[in-house]
Amino acid sequence: MGIVSSNSRENVERVLGAENAKLIAHFACGVSIFGKAARVREVLLRSGVERKGAIYIGDEIRDAEAARKARIAFGAVTWGQHSIKALRAEGPAEIFETIGEIGDKLC
Repeated sequence: MGIVSSNSRENVERVLGAENAKLIAHFACGVSIFGKAARVREVLLRSGVERKGAIYIGDEIRDAEAARKARIAFGAVTWGQHSIKALRAEGPAEIFETIGEIGDKLC
């Protein structure tokens, strides 16, 4: 699992908590809000995960755009920056209404 975020790694790890942060193999933090696609591609290369096996989960239209540019699936969450109505318009491969659904649907 990897995280690409415009937020700092320190903030991401604080929000995740120590135990959850240990589950993340690749961090790309402090990313420009318009540079996410390139960083997603970098994380995919470092991880060895193929595009067809990846999903970018986010709460913003820019996340959907980054996934499209990186040529991977986009998963929308119903909480966060943009409304689910706006995110549905981006054609997500999955919609997650709770954090638990992410694990349920992807594992």
